[in-house]
Amino acid sequence: MTFHVYWDASALVKRYAPESGTPLVNRIFADIPLARMMSLILAVGEVVSIFVRKRNAGPYPRSGVLSSPGRLPR
Repeated sequence: MTFHVYWDASALVKRYAPESGTPLVNRIFADIPLARMMSLILAVGEVVSIFVRKRNAGPYPRSGVLSSPGRLPR
């Protein structure tokens, strides 16, 4: 059976910022081809917004947060 994975912004952030659920997200990325993953284009702006909030809260270095969106898969 073939299925697709839909990523919302909160799940995508787990791929690029360690938090609860990160190991599961990394496992899914390792096991499922990118061609079977999807997300709304709106999620890109939401992910950037989440990183900015995390940076402003203090736990992430500015350089790491600002470079993270460039590492998102296309």
